Amino acid sequence: MALLPRALPPERLTTGFSVFYTVFYLMMALTQPVAGLVRDRAGDPAAPIVFAAAVMAATVLGLAVFRRVEC
Repeated sequence: MALLPRALPPERLTTGFSVFYTVFYLMMALTQPVAGLVRDRAGDPAAPIVFAAAVMAATVLGLAVFRRVEC
């Protein structure tokens, strides 16, 4: 969220936040059933935690790509 003002010009910031929160809440709604599906398929109660760790790792990679492109 703190990267939006750095990545967007001020006149597009409102639209940027709108898109950010739309994608954020959409992903929050979609990843919960996916985590349940992962749990059902794997049969392991720890599977959703591993799934969450993978999603967080993807977020870190996305931040690294953003930093690389920004410079």
